[in-house]
Amino acid sequence: MTRKKLVTSLSLGAVSLIIGVLMTFQLRANNLVGLPYDQGEQLTMEFNNLTKRNAALEADAADLERKIRQARAGQAGAVQAAESELRKTDLEAGFTAVAGPGVKVILNNVSSQAVDGTTVYIIRDSDLLKLVNELNAAGAEAVSVNGERILSTSEIRLAGSNIDVNLTPITPPYEVLAIGDSARLAEGLQTPGGILAFLQDLGIGVTVKKETRVVVPGFKGHPDISYAREVQPSAGGRT
Repeated sequence: MTRKKLVTSLSLGAVSLIIGVLMTFQLRANNLVGLPYDQGEQLTMEFNNLTKRNAALEADAADLERKIRQARAGQAGAVQAAESELRKTDLEAGFTAVAGPGVKVILNNVSSQAVDGTTVYIIRDSDLLKLVNELNAAGAEAVSVNGERILSTSEIRLAGSNIDVNLTPITPPYEVLAIGDSARLAEGLQTPGGILAFLQDLGIGVTVKKETRVVVPGFKGHPDISYAREVQPSAGGRT
């Protein structure tokens, strides 16, 4: 039986009990004249006892109602806390679009494929991967490449004539967005011997802009976790 049904049953029972007692007392009161004194006194005592029992039942019912209200409020609070924790987890995992200060990096291949018979360098998947790594090393909190959010499980690889990011083909120009301390991110990308200096030396078009606000989209897919399982700590506290 649920708490609500229990409260209702107690209340109805108490009311029925009082009505029955009152009717009985009324019927007997009409016949008190001529009854012995001790019998009338006994009926009065019974009525008083039943009145006390009814008051106790009403107090129990009120206490149960209070506990039900507290339980409902606690349940709503627990749901709100769980939803808040879920949003926080999604944010940290990269499933939520985020905005903040950062940098915008644009990479573009040289328009001509040959200069004096020499093949012009074309941006490779490994170049984009190195750029993402340098941004992460400089403190980037969120990174995307051509609208694809980069997670720990994201792949940046060559697929035919295109580069795939999260299994999505992308083509130049490549736009890399990163959220973080814009000055620190830009400084990290200007390191001598870094990926951008390497690409610029090969004639690749490179643009780095510090932005007060960039928007990095959330991850669009669902990571496939088929084999990894949570490790439960042992009795000694070790995993």
